[in-house]
Amino acid sequence: MANARYIPPTPLATARTEERLREFVGICYMQGVCPDDASLGEVIEDAEGKRFVVNGQVNAVKEVWLKDHTVIVTFQGGARHLSRQVKEDLIRAYEDGWFVRRLFGPGAERGRVKFEGANVASYVARSEQITTWLLQQKELKIKLQDAEEYVVTFKPWLPLQELKAMKLQEAEMKFWIMALRVPLDGYYYLRSTVQGMFGDVLLMHPPEYDSSRPKLMNVKFDMSPEVREKVDNVLTIESPSGERWIVEIATPYTDWCKRCKWYFHTEVNCPRIRQGEERGGSQIAGSGGHKVRLTQYQQRQERQERQAGSHAANMGEATASQPAAAVNRPQAQEPRWSDQVGTRDRFMWSSQEARSGDRSRQGEQSGHPVREQGQNSQGAGREPRGMILEEGQGVRDHVYHGCC
Repeated sequence: MANARYIPPTPLATARTEERLREFVGICYMQGVCPDDASLGEVIEDAEGKRFVVNGQVNAVKEVWLKDHTVIVTFQGGARHLSRQVKEDLIRAYEDGWFVRRLFGPGAERGRVKFEGANVASYVARSEQITTWLLQQKELKIKLQDAEEYVVTFKPWLPLQELKAMKLQEAEMKFWIMALRVPLDGYYYLRSTVQGMFGDVLLMHPPEYDSSRPKLMNVKFDMSPEVREKVDNVLTIESPSGERWIVEIATPYTDWCKRCKWYFHTEVNCPRIRQGEERGGSQIAGSGGHKVRLTQYQQRQERQERQAGSHAANMGEATASQPAAAVNRPQAQEPRWSDQVGTRDRFMWSSQEARSGDRSRQGEQSGHPVREQGQNSQGAGREPRGMILEEGQGVRDHVYHGCC
């Protein structure tokens, strides 16, 4: 076998392989069934960490399939302020119209919706015919009952790297800047400052109020591509009293971090990762991560097994030490668990600190947080569950860089 000559696959064999892969990709995205195939990639562990590196040929076939079946849906105007559920209902209402008109035959089925951000979603159509038709329409309008008319636009789906390259190409013809976190006092002078320092403003978009960060305001300006060399990273506005308002400026060329959803850095040098490293671990694998919780579970299992073994050994010794006549005597019932705890841990109830510590331990074993006496759901001492919910509500949705 060592001297065997390598025979490259024929074009026909390659075509059959790609056709088979394309069929599996369709089953995955249409039926939700992920393939169990070791040839999809390999696990690599090096200085950059442990990860799964996908096969290049497989990924190329997957990207081609997604390009043929997926469009990017962007909600415009009043549709931007709808809830996520209503936005999905809007897409389903479009589908109902297609089905009633039988645009794609009686066998047409609903596609899959994946929200990519607050106002951006990916729509995976069941057939290439639907995708082609949506891209030809470019935008659609519809009314939900007696509500206003809502507009959505459709653009081709692209992988992230191609999307970044396309945005840089568009910036050569259609350049924009984004004024970030504009101070309230300085907003009145913003347009004049941009025009005076950078150049003519083609269009100043209405300020969008970000409900997830109510103290911040971002304003987008359409500028001429010729002013790209004049644009700085910050804009300074000075009041008559000498107070200075600093406004950060982002453009299509500014770094964007998918991790924290902000500008001026990437995931590699994200401040959140550095903060996690300073604390002794990344935020992904923090105090509530998989490995920590798995270790705690295994330790609890080991303690329970040791306690059970110790209890069985003590019972065996007690039985062996009983006199032989005791065999014919009725044995007393074993004390209930609650009685044992009441006897064994009676000394623990002598102080408030001991009582709180025991309740905390019981809550940890049961998996439910225990509220301490004298503590409420507000301020210090609130339950961990409330803290998690509040943190989750503060997480912003993923937004395509520069899309909306």
